[in-house]
Amino acid sequence: MKLEIEVKHFSLDNTFTPSFVSSLYQKVEAGHWVKIAGHLGGQLELRQSQPNVLTVLSKARLTESALRRRVVLETGSIRKNDRGASAEHTAKNRSLS
Repeated sequence: MKLEIEVKHFSLDNTFTPSFVSSLYQKVEAGHWVKIAGHLGGQLELRQSQPNVLTVLSKARLTESALRRRVVLETGSIRKNDRGASAEHTAKNRSLS
């Protein structure tokens, strides 16, 4: 499954570099990380393909919403909406499976 998540003011490298979660990933190159351990180890790839787009590739048999939740959890790509409630850090999400 392939997802593209629109993000604002987000850097995958800056998010992972100082975090515990980064120990579960291997950095392939700038803006490209592959999960190597833990849940979805070997089955999840994250790329910041553009400054405002996070591309998610997964071989796991998850629903789109479950995959999206995992990515939001591990990347911290959450923002507050206008009413102060947490919402995914997306204005536009596309499933490209």
